[in-house]
Amino acid sequence: MSEARIVVVEDESIVAMEIEDRLYSLGYQVLGTYASGEEALKQIDKLQPDLILMDIMLHGELDGIETAEKIRNQYNIPSVYLTANSDENTLQRAKITEPYGYLLKPFEERELHTTVEMALYKSKMERKLIEHKKWLSTTLKSIGDAIIATDKNGRIKFMNSVAEKLTGWKEEDAIGLDSSRVFQIVNELTKEAMENPVQKALSKRETIALANHTVLISRNGAKRSIEDSAAPIINDKGDVLGVVLDFRDVSERKKNEKILHNSEMKFKSIFQASNDGIIITDASEKINSCNEAALKIFGYTEEELLDKPISFLMPALRNLIHKNKPKSEDSFKHIDLIGKMLEIEGLKKGETDFPIEVSITSRRTDEGNFLSFTIRDITERKNAELELKKERDFISAVLDTDGVLVIVLDNFGNLVRANRTWKEVTGYDLEKHKNEKFELLLRSD
Repeated sequence: MSEARIVVVEDESIVAMEIEDRLYSLGYQVLGTYASGEEALKQIDKLQPDLILMDIMLHGELDGIETAEKIRNQYNIPSVYLTANSDENTLQRAKITEPYGYLLKPFEERELHTTVEMALYKSKMERKLIEHKKWLSTTLKSIGDAIIATDKNGRIKFMNSVAEKLTGWKEEDAIGLDSSRVFQIVNELTKEAMENPVQKALSKRETIALANHTVLISRNGAKRSIEDSAAPIINDKGDVLGVVLDFRDVSERKKNEKILHNSEMKFKSIFQASNDGIIITDASEKINSCNEAALKIFGYTEEELLDKPISFLMPALRNLIHKNKPKSEDSFKHIDLIGKMLEIEGLKKGETDFPIEVSITSRRTDEGNFLSFTIRDITERKNAELELKKERDFISAVLDTDGVLVIVLDNFGNLVRANRTWKEVTGYDLEKHKNEKFELLLRSD
């Protein structure tokens, strides 16, 4: 048996007692019986019953309909009307207060039981529905994305606080408006208005995603880049009840992407424009990119070098890197070779050795550690150095030839170099008289 708690408001005491007895016999708790609406209102807050059996015709300033309406508005407690009159005017007044049932006097105990049980069940279901709606509303209001819900005609029924912030519309102002008025979007590139995704979702009965470069124009004219989707709300019968519009502000992300893109383009421009060869490898020293200068230096195409170890081009690095590389990859940037200029042999396509100058730098990103190798072909410099050495060796050989007097003067006539024959002939020590006027030395001689 139900243990529902019931209050009876009936101004005829005998009828009230009879109803109370019947309710007890059916297993209900009767919290009290009251003869007027005023008396009932004074007790309802304290009693908090599950249901009220309310006679429509009551003595006092308030009739049953007015009393039930006040109780419904203040405490959300359902009422079942008791009446001996079924005239149209009374029924119309009663309907406005949304009663949970009617009992026409006189009534049988079975009618009383059925009406009370149906009223209690309806009240229970409504309370669950209200709780579910509150839970759903709280969830939607606290979600990070902006949410707008519409009816089947595309008119707004709900907005969360994020949607209010992005559109510039308060929920109370937007309720009932067409979604296209609140959710105004244009193409970022063409500035032209875009099709309302709500209407598209309603007509196609499927989830619609916004195209790229979508900009939302808020009520105050502010523009934000957004991403969104519109999904139709379809019941078990397949009827479209409305649309849920889910969108988010991606302006900051777009800004950062643009900065990153510009930075990458700048890097690529410098990377490709460099006269020095540049090769980038991952932490395992496998090549993943190289500029045109590097390809020219080694004679390969980029496709031929990708995923090859750096030692494929510079065999000497194999031992140098692994000799200086720490065990932990986290310490990769501390390789002793980082920042140093190395002179080693490179290997051109066709297995030809040639001298190169290499500097190594490390870079840490979210994708891992990378090594950058800056390479310069120093073949011409080495050849020039070799020619210079040959010239110096020749001059030294000439200077050291016996019986030949050789002196070297600078542009000002100062003695800067002489062979040993000079000392034998003049008696002057070169180191003592270096940078002195040769003319003065001759006069003193």
